[in-house]
Amino acid sequence: MRKMVITKESVDEHLETPFEWGGNDKNVSFDCYGLIESLYKDNEISIPTLKTRPKSHQEFLQKFRAGITSQYWVTTKEKIGAIVVFQKGQNESDIHFGVITKIGFVTHACPDHGKVVTQRLGEVGRIVGFYEYRGKPDAVI
Repeated sequence: MRKMVITKESVDEHLETPFEWGGNDKNVSFDCYGLIESLYKDNEISIPTLKTRPKSHQEFLQKFRAGITSQYWVTTKEKIGAIVVFQKGQNESDIHFGVITKIGFVTHACPDHGKVVTQRLGEVGRIVGFYEYRGKPDAVI
Protein backbone atom coordinates (compact mmCIF):
# COMPACT_ATOMS: atom_id res chain seq x y z
CA MET A 1 0.00 0.00 0.00
CA ARG A 2 1.39 3.37 -0.93
CA LYS A 3 1.59 6.20 1.58
CA MET A 4 -1.67 8.07 1.86
CA VAL A 5 -1.55 11.80 1.28
CA ILE A 6 -4.51 13.83 2.48
CA THR A 7 -4.68 17.27 0.96
CA LYS A 8 -6.45 20.19 2.59
CA GLU A 9 -8.52 20.50 -0.58
CA SER A 10 -9.68 16.88 -0.31
CA VAL A 11 -10.71 17.35 3.32
CA ASP A 12 -12.42 20.68 2.55
CA GLU A 13 -14.52 19.00 -0.17
CA HIS A 14 -15.97 16.68 2.47
CA LEU A 15 -16.48 19.09 5.38
CA GLU A 16 -20.06 20.11 6.16
CA THR A 17 -21.50 17.16 4.18
CA PRO A 18 -24.57 16.01 6.16
CA PHE A 19 -24.35 12.89 8.33
CA GLU A 20 -26.76 10.11 7.44
CA TRP A 21 -26.50 6.41 8.31
CA GLY A 22 -25.62 4.56 5.09
CA GLY A 23 -24.46 7.73 3.32
CA ASN A 24 -21.49 7.37 0.97
CA ASP A 25 -21.70 10.28 -1.49
CA LYS A 26 -20.08 13.69 -0.87
CA ASN A 27 -22.86 15.35 -2.85
CA VAL A 28 -25.53 13.89 -0.56
CA SER A 29 -24.43 12.50 2.83
CA PHE A 30 -21.95 10.30 4.69
CA ASP A 31 -21.82 7.89 7.54
CA CYS A 32 -18.43 7.29 9.14
CA TYR A 33 -17.31 4.51 6.77
CA GLY A 34 -18.75 6.24 3.69
CA LEU A 35 -16.51 9.22 4.48
CA ILE A 36 -13.48 6.96 4.91
CA GLU A 37 -14.20 5.25 1.57
CA SER A 38 -14.51 8.62 -0.17
CA LEU A 39 -11.31 10.11 1.29
CA TYR A 40 -9.37 6.98 0.36
CA LYS A 41 -10.89 6.93 -3.14
CA ASP A 42 -9.90 10.58 -3.64
CA ASN A 43 -6.35 9.51 -2.85
CA GLU A 44 -6.51 6.52 -5.24
CA ILE A 45 -6.34 3.97 -2.44
CA SER A 46 -8.78 1.08 -2.48
CA ILE A 47 -10.28 -0.23 0.72
CA PRO A 48 -13.04 -2.81 1.05
CA THR A 49 -16.46 -1.73 -0.06
CA LEU A 50 -19.42 -2.90 1.95
CA LYS A 51 -21.56 -5.48 0.17
CA THR A 52 -24.49 -4.14 2.17
CA ARG A 53 -24.53 -1.18 4.52
CA PRO A 54 -24.71 -2.42 8.12
CA LYS A 55 -27.91 -1.57 9.94
CA SER A 56 -26.05 -0.43 13.07
CA HIS A 57 -22.65 0.60 14.40
CA GLN A 58 -22.52 -2.76 16.18
CA GLU A 59 -22.96 -4.66 12.90
CA PHE A 60 -20.28 -2.52 11.24
CA LEU A 61 -17.94 -3.09 14.17
CA GLN A 62 -18.36 -6.87 13.74
CA LYS A 63 -17.38 -6.56 10.06
CA PHE A 64 -14.40 -4.35 10.93
CA ARG A 65 -13.22 -6.73 13.65
CA ALA A 66 -13.47 -9.61 11.16
CA GLY A 67 -11.18 -7.59 8.88
CA ILE A 68 -8.68 -7.12 11.72
CA THR A 69 -8.78 -10.84 12.43
CA SER A 70 -8.12 -11.59 8.75
CA GLN A 71 -5.15 -9.17 8.76
CA TYR A 72 -6.79 -6.83 6.21
CA TRP A 73 -6.70 -4.02 8.77
CA VAL A 74 -3.51 -3.78 10.81
CA THR A 75 -2.72 -1.75 13.88
CA THR A 76 -0.57 1.30 13.23
CA LYS A 77 0.44 4.50 14.99
CA GLU A 78 -1.25 7.85 14.65
CA LYS A 79 -0.35 9.11 11.20
CA ILE A 80 -2.03 10.92 8.35
CA GLY A 81 -4.38 8.58 6.52
CA ALA A 82 -4.78 6.14 9.40
CA ILE A 83 -8.29 5.19 10.41
CA VAL A 84 -8.96 6.01 14.03
CA VAL A 85 -11.54 4.05 15.98
CA PHE A 86 -12.94 5.76 19.06
CA GLN A 87 -15.60 5.19 21.67
CA LYS A 88 -17.91 8.16 22.10
CA GLY A 89 -19.82 7.06 25.21
CA GLN A 90 -19.77 4.52 28.01
CA ASN A 91 -21.39 1.83 25.88
CA GLU A 92 -18.87 -0.36 24.01
CA SER A 93 -21.20 -0.42 21.01
CA ASP A 94 -20.94 3.39 20.68
CA ILE A 95 -17.90 3.04 18.41
CA HIS A 96 -17.13 5.57 15.72
CA PHE A 97 -14.58 5.85 12.88
CA GLY A 98 -12.67 8.69 11.26
CA VAL A 99 -9.46 9.47 9.36
CA ILE A 100 -6.39 11.23 10.70
CA THR A 101 -6.14 14.21 8.35
CA LYS A 102 -3.55 16.11 10.38
CA ILE A 103 -1.55 14.87 13.36
CA GLY A 104 -3.74 15.34 16.43
CA PHE A 105 -6.94 15.78 14.38
CA VAL A 106 -9.62 13.44 13.04
CA THR A 107 -12.10 14.13 10.26
CA HIS A 108 -15.30 12.15 10.71
CA ALA A 109 -19.00 12.09 9.87
CA CYS A 110 -20.33 13.13 13.24
CA PRO A 111 -23.90 12.26 14.25
CA ASP A 112 -23.71 14.76 17.15
CA HIS A 113 -22.94 17.64 14.76
CA GLY A 114 -25.05 16.18 11.95
CA LYS A 115 -22.25 16.65 9.41
CA VAL A 116 -18.60 15.97 8.55
CA VAL A 117 -16.26 17.81 10.91
CA THR A 118 -12.60 17.91 11.89
CA GLN A 119 -11.93 17.75 15.62
CA ARG A 120 -8.97 17.38 17.95
CA LEU A 121 -8.44 13.75 18.91
CA GLY A 122 -8.87 14.64 22.59
CA GLU A 123 -12.40 15.93 21.91
CA VAL A 124 -13.92 12.83 20.30
CA GLY A 125 -13.82 10.20 23.04
CA ARG A 126 -11.60 7.30 24.10
CA ILE A 127 -9.25 6.21 21.32
CA VAL A 128 -9.56 2.47 20.68
CA GLY A 129 -6.83 2.26 18.02
CA PHE A 130 -5.33 3.38 14.73
CA TYR A 131 -5.50 1.12 11.66
CA GLU A 132 -4.41 0.96 8.05
CA TYR A 133 -5.62 -1.33 5.30
CA ARG A 134 -3.21 -3.97 4.00
CA GLY A 135 -5.60 -6.34 2.28
CA LYS A 136 -6.77 -6.94 -1.25
CA PRO A 137 -7.61 -3.69 -3.06
CA ASP A 138 -10.89 -5.01 -4.44
CA ALA A 139 -12.19 -6.75 -1.32
CA VAL A 140 -15.86 -6.65 -0.39
CA ILE A 141 -16.87 -7.06 3.25
